[in-house]
Amino acid sequence: MGAVPVVQPFDSIAAMPVLFDRLDCFQDCQDFFQFLNQQQCQLAAAALCPDSIISIGIDLGNLDPLAILSALIEIDRPYFYLEKKFADTAIAAGGQVISGEFDRDRFRQVRNFITDQSIHATADAAPRFFCQFTFFDNAIHAPAGVYLPQWQVVREGDRSTATLNLPLNATLADRERAWRQLQAMRSAHLIQWPNLRSIDRQMREVNRFRPAVISALKLIEQQQLQKLVLALAVDVAARHSFQVLQTIDRLRQQHPHCHVFATRTHSGHFIGASPERLLSVQQNGGSRWLYTDALAGSAARGSSLATDAALGQGLFDSPKERREHQLVAEFICDRLIQLGLTPDCPTLPTLLKLPHLQHLHTPIQTVLPSHLHPIDLVAQLHPTPAVAGLPSKIACEQIHALETFEREHYAAPLGWIDPVGNAEFIVGIRSALLQGDRARLYAGAGIVAGSNPDRELAEVKLKLQPLLQALV
Repeated sequence: MGAVPVVQPFDSIAAMPVLFDRLDCFQDCQDFFQFLNQQQCQLAAAALCPDSIISIGIDLGNLDPLAILSALIEIDRPYFYLEKKFADTAIAAGGQVISGEFDRDRFRQVRNFITDQSIHATADAAPRFFCQFTFFDNAIHAPAGVYLPQWQVVREGDRSTATLNLPLNATLADRERAWRQLQAMRSAHLIQWPNLRSIDRQMREVNRFRPAVISALKLIEQQQLQKLVLALAVDVAARHSFQVLQTIDRLRQQHPHCHVFATRTHSGHFIGASPERLLSVQQNGGSRWLYTDALAGSAARGSSLATDAALGQGLFDSPKERREHQLVAEFICDRLIQLGLTPDCPTLPTLLKLPHLQHLHTPIQTVLPSHLHPIDLVAQLHPTPAVAGLPSKIACEQIHALETFEREHYAAPLGWIDPVGNAEFIVGIRSALLQGDRARLYAGAGIVAGSNPDRELAEVKLKLQPLLQALV
Protein backbone atom coordinates (compact mmCIF):
# COMPACT_ATOMS: atom_id res chain seq x y z
CA MET A 1 0.00 0.00 0.00
CA GLY A 2 1.15 3.57 -0.68
CA ALA A 3 1.83 6.42 1.69
CA VAL A 4 -0.73 8.87 3.04
CA PRO A 5 0.33 12.51 2.94
CA VAL A 6 0.19 14.56 6.12
CA VAL A 7 -0.96 17.96 4.88
CA GLN A 8 0.75 20.80 6.71
CA PRO A 9 -0.33 24.21 5.40
CA PHE A 10 2.05 25.49 2.70
CA ASP A 11 5.32 24.83 4.47
CA SER A 12 5.86 21.08 4.54
CA ILE A 13 4.33 17.81 3.40
CA ALA A 14 5.54 14.78 5.32
CA ALA A 15 4.62 11.12 4.90
CA MET A 16 3.16 8.67 7.37
CA PRO A 17 2.02 5.03 7.14
CA VAL A 18 -1.29 4.23 5.51
CA LEU A 19 -3.94 4.22 8.20
CA PHE A 20 -7.19 3.60 6.36
CA ASP A 21 -8.92 2.13 3.41
CA ARG A 22 -11.85 3.66 1.46
CA LEU A 23 -14.41 4.96 3.92
CA ASP A 24 -17.27 4.40 1.47
CA CYS A 25 -16.83 0.62 1.74
CA PHE A 26 -18.35 0.58 5.27
CA GLN A 27 -21.95 -0.50 5.28
CA ASP A 28 -22.98 -0.02 8.88
CA CYS A 29 -22.39 2.25 11.82
CA GLN A 30 -20.39 -0.31 13.82
CA ASP A 31 -17.80 -0.77 11.05
CA PHE A 32 -17.58 3.00 10.70
CA PHE A 33 -16.89 3.48 14.41
CA GLN A 34 -14.29 0.68 14.48
CA PHE A 35 -12.54 2.30 11.55
CA LEU A 36 -12.42 5.71 13.24
CA ASN A 37 -11.27 4.18 16.53
CA GLN A 38 -8.39 2.52 14.72
CA GLN A 39 -7.36 5.80 13.09
CA GLN A 40 -7.57 7.73 16.35
CA CYS A 41 -5.39 5.17 18.13
CA GLN A 42 -2.74 5.09 15.40
CA LEU A 43 -2.62 8.87 15.00
CA ALA A 44 -2.45 9.32 18.78
CA ALA A 45 0.44 6.82 18.85
CA ALA A 46 2.23 9.08 16.40
CA ALA A 47 2.23 11.75 19.15
CA LEU A 48 0.15 14.20 17.16
CA CYS A 49 -1.34 17.28 18.76
CA PRO A 50 -4.77 16.46 20.31
CA ASP A 51 -6.21 19.36 18.31
CA SER A 52 -5.18 17.79 15.00
CA ILE A 53 -7.83 17.13 12.36
CA ILE A 54 -8.33 13.86 10.48
CA SER A 55 -9.48 14.51 6.91
CA ILE A 56 -10.92 11.54 5.00
CA GLY A 57 -11.94 11.33 1.33
CA ILE A 58 -15.13 9.52 0.26
CA ASP A 59 -16.33 8.81 -3.27
CA LEU A 60 -20.06 9.61 -3.56
CA GLY A 61 -20.49 8.91 -7.26
CA ASN A 62 -22.58 11.29 -9.33
CA LEU A 63 -24.60 13.35 -6.83
CA ASP A 64 -25.87 16.91 -6.98
CA PRO A 65 -24.04 19.04 -4.37
CA LEU A 66 -27.11 21.27 -3.98
CA ALA A 67 -29.14 18.22 -3.01
CA ILE A 68 -26.36 17.24 -0.64
CA LEU A 69 -26.44 20.74 0.83
CA SER A 70 -30.09 20.16 1.70
CA ALA A 71 -28.93 17.28 3.90
CA LEU A 72 -26.21 19.40 5.54
CA ILE A 73 -28.03 22.65 6.30
CA GLU A 74 -28.90 23.00 9.96
CA ILE A 75 -30.37 25.91 11.90
CA ASP A 76 -27.75 28.50 12.88
CA ARG A 77 -24.82 26.40 11.63
CA PRO A 78 -22.55 27.62 8.83
CA TYR A 79 -22.77 26.34 5.29
CA PHE A 80 -21.28 27.31 1.94
CA TYR A 81 -22.29 26.69 -1.67
CA LEU A 82 -20.55 27.72 -4.89
CA GLU A 83 -21.42 26.43 -8.35
CA LYS A 84 -19.87 27.24 -11.72
CA LYS A 85 -22.14 25.61 -14.24
CA PHE A 86 -19.94 26.89 -17.06
CA ALA A 87 -17.06 24.83 -15.65
CA ASP A 88 -19.24 21.89 -14.52
CA THR A 89 -18.02 22.22 -10.94
CA ALA A 90 -19.72 22.83 -7.59
CA ILE A 91 -18.88 22.68 -3.92
CA ALA A 92 -21.13 22.34 -0.87
CA ALA A 93 -20.04 22.45 2.77
CA GLY A 94 -21.86 22.20 6.08
CA GLY A 95 -21.16 22.24 9.80
CA GLN A 96 -17.90 23.27 11.36
CA VAL A 97 -14.98 21.60 13.10
CA ILE A 98 -12.99 24.73 13.87
CA SER A 99 -13.78 28.39 13.19
CA GLY A 100 -12.66 31.93 13.88
CA GLU A 101 -14.05 35.46 13.58
CA PHE A 102 -11.84 38.55 13.42
CA ASP A 103 -12.10 42.31 13.13
CA ARG A 104 -8.81 44.21 13.42
CA ASP A 105 -6.09 43.18 10.98
CA ARG A 106 -8.64 40.69 9.69
CA PHE A 107 -6.80 39.38 6.63
CA ARG A 108 -3.60 38.60 8.54
CA GLN A 109 -5.58 36.93 11.30
CA VAL A 110 -7.46 34.71 8.84
CA ARG A 111 -4.17 33.74 7.21
CA ASN A 112 -2.62 32.85 10.57
CA PHE A 113 -5.70 30.87 11.59
CA ILE A 114 -5.43 28.71 8.47
CA THR A 115 -1.69 28.16 8.58
CA ASP A 116 -1.76 27.28 12.29
CA GLN A 117 -4.00 24.23 11.75
CA SER A 118 -2.67 20.67 11.55
CA ILE A 119 -4.65 18.51 9.11
CA HIS A 120 -3.82 14.87 8.35
CA ALA A 121 -5.48 13.85 5.10
CA THR A 122 -5.97 10.82 2.88
CA ALA A 123 -4.89 10.99 -0.72
CA ASP A 124 -8.51 11.52 -1.85
CA ALA A 125 -9.34 14.15 0.78
CA ALA A 126 -9.33 17.84 -0.17
CA PRO A 127 -9.98 19.80 3.04
CA ARG A 128 -10.80 23.45 2.43
CA PHE A 129 -11.20 26.45 4.68
CA PHE A 130 -14.17 28.67 3.81
CA CYS A 131 -13.84 32.41 4.27
CA GLN A 132 -16.21 35.32 4.09
CA PHE A 133 -15.52 38.99 4.61
CA THR A 134 -17.67 42.09 4.88
CA PHE A 135 -17.05 44.98 2.48
CA PHE A 136 -15.77 47.27 5.22
CA ASP A 137 -13.48 46.19 8.04
CA ASN A 138 -15.59 48.03 10.64
CA ALA A 139 -18.82 46.12 10.01
CA ILE A 140 -21.06 45.41 12.99
CA HIS A 141 -21.05 41.63 12.48
CA ALA A 142 -17.83 39.64 11.97
CA PRO A 143 -15.75 41.57 9.40
CA ALA A 144 -13.94 38.28 8.74
CA GLY A 145 -14.98 34.68 9.31
CA VAL A 146 -13.21 31.40 8.50
CA TYR A 147 -14.06 27.80 9.27
CA LEU A 148 -13.22 24.22 8.41
CA PRO A 149 -16.49 22.34 7.79
CA GLN A 150 -17.29 18.89 9.04
CA TRP A 151 -18.36 17.92 5.53
CA GLN A 152 -17.61 19.26 2.09
CA VAL A 153 -18.57 17.77 -1.25
CA VAL A 154 -16.89 18.74 -4.50
CA ARG A 155 -18.37 17.79 -7.86
CA GLU A 156 -16.22 17.89 -10.97
CA GLY A 157 -18.02 16.64 -14.05
CA ASP A 158 -19.92 13.48 -13.11
CA ARG A 159 -17.92 12.66 -9.95
CA SER A 160 -18.68 13.89 -6.45
CA THR A 161 -16.09 13.50 -3.71
CA ALA A 162 -16.82 14.17 -0.05
CA THR A 163 -14.28 15.13 2.58
CA LEU A 164 -15.05 14.41 6.23
CA ASN A 165 -13.10 16.47 8.75
CA LEU A 166 -13.05 15.23 12.34
CA PRO A 167 -10.94 16.21 15.36
CA LEU A 168 -8.43 13.59 16.47
CA ASN A 169 -10.29 13.52 19.80
CA ALA A 170 -13.79 13.34 18.26
CA THR A 171 -16.43 12.15 20.71
CA LEU A 172 -18.90 9.33 20.20
CA ALA A 173 -21.59 11.93 19.52
CA ASP A 174 -19.39 13.51 16.81
CA ARG A 175 -18.94 10.14 15.11
CA GLU A 176 -22.63 9.24 15.32
CA ARG A 177 -23.50 12.59 13.78
CA ALA A 178 -21.00 12.06 10.95
CA TRP A 179 -22.46 8.63 10.17
CA ARG A 180 -26.02 9.98 10.02
CA GLN A 181 -24.97 12.78 7.72
CA LEU A 182 -23.12 10.40 5.41
CA GLN A 183 -26.25 8.29 5.03
CA ALA A 184 -28.37 11.40 4.45
CA MET A 185 -25.99 12.62 1.73
CA ARG A 186 -25.95 9.27 -0.05
CA SER A 187 -29.73 9.39 -0.44
CA ALA A 188 -30.10 13.16 -0.88
CA HIS A 189 -32.31 14.62 -3.59
CA LEU A 190 -33.77 18.05 -4.17
CA ILE A 191 -37.32 18.56 -2.96
CA GLN A 192 -39.80 19.79 -5.53
CA TRP A 193 -41.34 22.76 -3.77
CA PRO A 194 -44.72 24.22 -4.76
CA ASN A 195 -44.55 27.49 -6.64
CA LEU A 196 -45.21 30.06 -3.90
CA ARG A 197 -44.12 33.15 -5.74
CA SER A 198 -46.17 35.62 -3.72
CA ILE A 199 -43.65 38.45 -3.62
CA ASP A 200 -45.08 41.79 -2.59
CA ARG A 201 -44.21 43.97 -5.55
CA GLN A 202 -44.49 47.11 -3.40
CA MET A 203 -40.72 47.10 -3.03
CA ARG A 204 -38.97 49.83 -1.08
CA GLU A 205 -35.72 51.39 -2.22
CA VAL A 206 -33.54 51.73 0.86
CA ASN A 207 -31.44 54.60 -0.48
CA ARG A 208 -32.03 57.49 -2.87
CA PHE A 209 -29.82 56.30 -5.69
CA ARG A 210 -30.25 59.04 -8.29
CA PRO A 211 -29.37 61.96 -5.93
CA ALA A 212 -26.33 59.97 -4.79
CA VAL A 213 -25.17 59.68 -8.42
CA ILE A 214 -25.53 63.44 -8.88
CA SER A 215 -23.40 64.01 -5.77
CA ALA A 216 -20.79 61.58 -7.07
CA LEU A 217 -20.61 63.38 -10.43
CA LYS A 218 -19.95 66.68 -8.65
CA LEU A 219 -17.05 65.09 -6.77
CA ILE A 220 -15.68 63.71 -10.04
CA GLU A 221 -16.02 67.13 -11.68
CA GLN A 222 -14.07 68.62 -8.75
CA GLN A 223 -11.39 65.95 -9.40
CA GLN A 224 -11.76 64.46 -5.92
CA LEU A 225 -12.61 61.12 -7.53
CA GLN A 226 -12.02 59.32 -10.79
CA LYS A 227 -14.76 56.78 -10.16
CA LEU A 228 -17.30 55.90 -7.49
CA VAL A 229 -19.37 52.71 -7.34
CA LEU A 230 -22.78 53.25 -5.76
CA ALA A 231 -25.17 50.47 -4.84
CA LEU A 232 -28.94 50.39 -4.83
CA ALA A 233 -30.57 48.32 -2.09
CA VAL A 234 -34.19 47.22 -2.40
CA ASP A 235 -36.24 45.57 0.35
CA VAL A 236 -38.77 42.97 -0.72
CA ALA A 237 -41.50 41.36 1.39
CA ALA A 238 -43.28 38.05 0.78
CA ARG A 239 -46.29 36.22 2.23
CA HIS A 240 -44.08 33.24 3.09
CA SER A 241 -40.48 32.54 4.03
CA PHE A 242 -38.16 32.57 1.05
CA GLN A 243 -36.97 29.10 0.00
CA VAL A 244 -33.19 29.38 -0.03
CA LEU A 245 -32.36 26.12 -1.81
CA GLN A 246 -35.01 26.55 -4.46
CA THR A 247 -33.86 30.11 -5.11
CA ILE A 248 -30.27 28.86 -5.55
CA ASP A 249 -31.56 26.17 -7.91
CA ARG A 250 -33.32 28.81 -10.03
CA LEU A 251 -30.23 31.01 -10.08
CA ARG A 252 -27.95 28.22 -11.29
CA GLN A 253 -30.40 27.25 -14.04
CA GLN A 254 -30.99 30.83 -15.19
CA HIS A 255 -27.36 32.02 -14.93
CA PRO A 256 -25.04 29.24 -16.09
CA HIS A 257 -22.21 31.70 -16.82
CA CYS A 258 -22.09 33.12 -13.27
CA HIS A 259 -20.75 31.99 -9.93
CA VAL A 260 -23.88 31.01 -8.02
CA PHE A 261 -23.28 31.16 -4.28
CA ALA A 262 -24.94 30.92 -0.89
CA THR A 263 -23.66 31.14 2.67
CA ARG A 264 -24.98 31.83 6.14
CA THR A 265 -24.02 35.11 7.79
CA HIS A 266 -24.95 36.66 11.13
CA SER A 267 -27.74 38.55 9.33
CA GLY A 268 -29.26 35.71 7.27
CA HIS A 269 -28.69 33.76 4.05
CA PHE A 270 -26.45 35.64 1.62
CA ILE A 271 -27.00 34.40 -1.94
CA GLY A 272 -26.38 35.55 -5.48
CA ALA A 273 -25.19 34.96 -9.03
CA SER A 274 -21.94 36.89 -9.42
CA PRO A 275 -20.21 37.33 -12.76
CA GLU A 276 -17.04 38.50 -11.01
CA ARG A 277 -14.17 36.34 -9.81
CA LEU A 278 -11.77 38.11 -7.48
CA LEU A 279 -9.06 35.48 -7.85
CA SER A 280 -8.31 31.84 -8.43
CA VAL A 281 -5.04 30.12 -7.46
CA GLN A 282 -4.29 26.82 -9.20
CA GLN A 283 -1.40 24.44 -9.74
CA ASN A 284 -0.69 24.35 -13.47
CA GLY A 285 2.29 22.83 -15.27
CA GLY A 286 4.41 22.58 -12.16
CA SER A 287 3.82 26.22 -11.22
CA ARG A 288 1.32 28.02 -9.06
CA TRP A 289 -0.80 30.48 -11.03
CA LEU A 290 -3.02 33.39 -10.10
CA TYR A 291 -6.02 34.13 -12.33
CA THR A 292 -8.11 37.24 -11.86
CA ASP A 293 -10.42 39.45 -13.92
CA ALA A 294 -11.18 43.07 -14.65
CA LEU A 295 -14.94 43.33 -15.10
CA ALA A 296 -16.42 46.81 -15.59
CA GLY A 297 -18.53 48.51 -18.21
CA SER A 298 -22.07 47.28 -18.87
CA ALA A 299 -24.77 47.26 -21.52
CA ALA A 300 -28.11 45.52 -21.93
CA ARG A 301 -28.60 42.46 -24.15
CA GLY A 302 -30.56 42.85 -27.36
CA SER A 303 -33.82 41.14 -28.30
CA SER A 304 -32.34 40.02 -31.65
CA LEU A 305 -28.89 38.98 -32.80
CA ALA A 306 -28.45 42.22 -34.72
CA THR A 307 -29.58 44.40 -31.82
CA ASP A 308 -27.46 42.45 -29.36
CA ALA A 309 -24.37 42.81 -31.58
CA ALA A 310 -25.02 46.54 -31.95
CA LEU A 311 -25.34 47.00 -28.18
CA GLY A 312 -22.13 45.05 -27.62
CA GLN A 313 -20.26 47.09 -30.23
CA GLY A 314 -21.58 50.28 -28.67
CA LEU A 315 -20.27 49.13 -25.29
CA PHE A 316 -16.88 48.28 -26.78
CA ASP A 317 -16.65 51.64 -28.60
CA SER A 318 -17.88 53.82 -25.72
CA PRO A 319 -15.08 56.08 -24.37
CA LYS A 320 -16.90 56.31 -21.03
CA GLU A 321 -17.27 52.52 -20.62
CA ARG A 322 -13.73 51.81 -21.84
CA ARG A 323 -12.32 54.39 -19.40
CA GLU A 324 -14.26 52.82 -16.52
CA HIS A 325 -12.96 49.38 -17.49
CA GLN A 326 -9.37 50.54 -17.91
CA LEU A 327 -9.33 52.00 -14.40
CA VAL A 328 -10.13 48.54 -13.00
CA ALA A 329 -7.59 46.67 -15.15
CA GLU A 330 -4.81 49.14 -14.31
CA PHE A 331 -5.61 48.99 -10.59
CA ILE A 332 -5.40 45.18 -10.51
CA CYS A 333 -2.13 45.10 -12.43
CA ASP A 334 -0.62 47.84 -10.25
CA ARG A 335 -1.58 45.99 -7.05
CA LEU A 336 -0.02 42.77 -8.33
CA ILE A 337 3.16 44.59 -9.35
CA GLN A 338 3.38 45.95 -5.80
CA LEU A 339 3.60 42.31 -4.64
CA GLY A 340 6.53 41.73 -7.00
CA LEU A 341 4.44 39.90 -9.60
CA THR A 342 4.44 40.27 -13.39
CA PRO A 343 0.81 40.23 -14.55
CA ASP A 344 -0.06 39.24 -18.10
CA CYS A 345 -2.90 41.58 -19.13
CA PRO A 346 -4.32 41.74 -22.70
CA THR A 347 -4.39 45.18 -24.28
CA LEU A 348 -8.03 45.04 -25.34
CA PRO A 349 -11.03 43.72 -23.38
CA THR A 350 -13.55 41.22 -24.68
CA LEU A 351 -17.32 41.04 -24.21
CA LEU A 352 -18.72 38.78 -21.50
CA LYS A 353 -22.34 38.09 -22.42
CA LEU A 354 -24.78 37.15 -19.65
CA PRO A 355 -28.56 36.58 -19.96
CA HIS A 356 -29.53 40.19 -19.09
CA LEU A 357 -26.29 42.14 -19.47
CA GLN A 358 -22.98 42.18 -21.28
CA HIS A 359 -19.74 43.48 -19.76
CA LEU A 360 -16.24 44.45 -20.79
CA HIS A 361 -13.91 41.74 -19.48
CA THR A 362 -10.14 41.41 -19.28
CA PRO A 363 -8.58 38.20 -17.88
CA ILE A 364 -5.30 38.71 -15.98
CA GLN A 365 -2.85 36.01 -14.90
CA THR A 366 0.60 35.60 -13.38
CA VAL A 367 2.86 32.99 -11.80
CA LEU A 368 2.83 33.04 -7.98
CA PRO A 369 5.87 32.46 -5.77
CA SER A 370 5.41 29.93 -2.98
CA HIS A 371 5.61 32.49 -0.16
CA LEU A 372 2.46 34.36 -1.21
CA HIS A 373 -0.65 33.14 0.59
CA PRO A 374 -4.02 33.55 -1.20
CA ILE A 375 -5.22 35.77 1.65
CA ASP A 376 -2.32 38.15 0.86
CA LEU A 377 -3.83 38.50 -2.60
CA VAL A 378 -7.38 39.00 -1.30
CA ALA A 379 -6.12 41.76 1.01
CA GLN A 380 -4.20 43.40 -1.84
CA LEU A 381 -7.07 43.38 -4.34
CA HIS A 382 -10.13 44.16 -2.20
CA PRO A 383 -11.88 46.42 -2.91
CA THR A 384 -11.22 46.83 -6.62
CA PRO A 385 -12.48 49.92 -8.47
CA ALA A 386 -15.20 47.66 -9.91
CA VAL A 387 -16.96 47.70 -6.53
CA ALA A 388 -15.56 50.80 -4.77
CA GLY A 389 -13.93 53.41 -7.01
CA LEU A 390 -10.73 55.45 -7.25
CA PRO A 391 -8.90 56.63 -5.24
CA SER A 392 -9.97 53.71 -3.08
CA LYS A 393 -9.81 55.41 0.33
CA ILE A 394 -11.82 58.47 -0.74
CA ALA A 395 -14.27 56.27 -2.65
CA CYS A 396 -14.96 54.17 0.45
CA GLU A 397 -15.50 57.33 2.51
CA GLN A 398 -18.05 58.56 -0.02
CA ILE A 399 -19.82 55.20 -0.11
CA HIS A 400 -20.30 55.56 3.65
CA ALA A 401 -21.59 59.10 3.17
CA LEU A 402 -23.93 58.54 0.20
CA GLU A 403 -25.31 55.03 0.80
CA THR A 404 -27.81 54.97 3.63
CA PHE A 405 -27.51 51.24 4.34
CA GLU A 406 -24.78 48.85 5.45
CA ARG A 407 -23.16 46.90 2.63
CA GLU A 408 -22.22 44.05 4.99
CA HIS A 409 -21.21 41.18 2.65
CA TYR A 410 -22.37 42.87 -0.55
CA ALA A 411 -19.45 43.27 -3.02
CA ALA A 412 -17.06 41.62 -0.55
CA PRO A 413 -14.83 38.53 -1.05
CA LEU A 414 -16.03 35.04 -0.21
CA GLY A 415 -14.44 31.75 -1.11
CA TRP A 416 -12.18 28.89 -0.06
CA ILE A 417 -8.52 27.97 0.48
CA ASP A 418 -6.97 24.52 0.77
CA PRO A 419 -3.89 23.70 2.87
CA VAL A 420 -1.53 23.52 -0.13
CA GLY A 421 -2.37 26.96 -1.49
CA ASN A 422 -5.15 26.50 -4.04
CA ALA A 423 -7.97 28.99 -3.65
CA GLU A 424 -10.97 30.64 -5.24
CA PHE A 425 -12.68 33.87 -4.21
CA ILE A 426 -15.56 35.62 -5.87
CA VAL A 427 -17.05 39.08 -5.36
CA GLY A 428 -20.51 39.03 -3.75
CA ILE A 429 -22.35 41.21 -6.26
CA ARG A 430 -25.79 40.66 -7.88
CA SER A 431 -26.73 39.39 -4.44
CA ALA A 432 -29.44 39.29 -1.80
CA LEU A 433 -29.75 38.80 1.94
CA LEU A 434 -32.69 36.55 2.85
CA GLN A 435 -34.21 36.75 6.34
CA GLY A 436 -37.39 34.67 6.59
CA ASP A 437 -40.09 36.48 4.60
CA ARG A 438 -37.85 39.52 3.97
CA ALA A 439 -35.12 40.01 1.41
CA ARG A 440 -32.72 42.84 0.66
CA LEU A 441 -31.43 42.91 -2.92
CA TYR A 442 -28.23 44.69 -3.96
CA ALA A 443 -26.82 45.92 -7.25
CA GLY A 444 -24.37 48.67 -8.13
CA ALA A 445 -23.09 50.88 -10.92
CA GLY A 446 -19.77 52.60 -11.54
CA ILE A 447 -20.01 56.38 -11.81
CA VAL A 448 -17.38 58.16 -13.90
CA ALA A 449 -17.24 61.40 -15.89
CA GLY A 450 -20.01 61.22 -18.48
CA SER A 451 -22.32 59.00 -16.41
CA ASN A 452 -26.02 59.79 -16.68
CA PRO A 453 -28.05 59.40 -13.43
CA ASP A 454 -31.14 58.08 -15.21
CA ARG A 455 -29.14 55.52 -17.20
CA GLU A 456 -27.25 54.37 -14.11
CA LEU A 457 -30.53 53.88 -12.24
CA ALA A 458 -31.90 51.88 -15.17
CA GLU A 459 -28.74 49.75 -15.18
CA VAL A 460 -28.91 48.80 -11.51
CA LYS A 461 -32.62 48.01 -11.77
CA LEU A 462 -31.80 45.74 -14.71
CA LYS A 463 -29.15 44.01 -12.59
CA LEU A 464 -31.77 43.38 -9.88
CA GLN A 465 -34.18 41.58 -12.21
CA PRO A 466 -32.45 38.16 -12.14
CA LEU A 467 -32.67 38.07 -8.35
CA LEU A 468 -36.32 39.10 -8.33
CA GLN A 469 -37.12 36.42 -10.90
CA ALA A 470 -35.31 33.75 -8.88
CA LEU A 471 -36.83 34.52 -5.47
CA VAL A 472 -39.41 31.96 -4.35
